[in-house]
Amino acid sequence: MEAVSAPWSEPGLPRRRIEGLPVPWITPVWWGAADWKCVDTDRLRRCQAEWLCQVCGDPLPERAWVIVEAGDWVLGDAAMHETCLRIARRWCPHLDGLGCPLVQVGRAGILAGGRRLSEIADYGAEELRWTLAS
Repeated sequence: MEAVSAPWSEPGLPRRRIEGLPVPWITPVWWGAADWKCVDTDRLRRCQAEWLCQVCGDPLPERAWVIVEAGDWVLGDAAMHETCLRIARRWCPHLDGLGCPLVQVGRAGILAGGRRLSEIADYGAEELRWTLAS
């Protein structure tokens, strides 16, 4: 099954809405319906490899925001703009009241598959779990 592109595939803000909710760039949309529980793995890989925001799909500044779970795991394995982080926390029921720390970090502060994100020249064809570097 192939996700339908446009208009939800376009990066940027404001995000298009389905069922009254803004659709994150990494959320697949099938025939006008958002698959809220799934992630478009191709877009997630692009976010990871190209330092793009998982919510809007636009390039991130040098330092961006991540939500950190126990064990220093980065929730969602991608970063966000501050504005997009606020959008995600406001509209995503999973994030509402989660209580995880919010951390502003640069590419050097992220480990992807055990290697510093800033040192990976060719990210590869699979998404990698992110953790905070010590």
